[in-house]
Amino acid sequence: MKTLSERLNHALQLTGVTQSELARRIGIKQQSISQICSGKSARSRYTMQIAEALRVNAHWLATGDGEIGLGVGNVEVGPDIKGRIPLINWVQAGDWTEMAEGFAFEDAEEWREV
Repeated sequence: MKTLSERLNHALQLTGVTQSELARRIGIKQQSISQICSGKSARSRYTMQIAEALRVNAHWLATGDGEIGLGVGNVEVGPDIKGRIPLINWVQAGDWTEMAEGFAFEDAEEWREV
């Protein structure tokens, strides 16, 4: 692939990301991405941000040299995990004894966000 346009279109196709989604991810207008994809812009000041958003090699995207490098590892940011825990009783927290039966939801004095 000789042009930035060809490489960007290829990366978008491989990742399944739309022009609109890419623009949203890097905080620019979709028209800017469209101009690059159509070949109207031979270079882009957003090449680094585009590469990071698509998880491709920035050098490959800019020049065509090297490997595309999809997937920079197999690690992604996970979901924001929040939950609730029951406040059973302040006395029970300090008194280490066996629990004879299981916990029932209605036994909680209140539920606290964590």
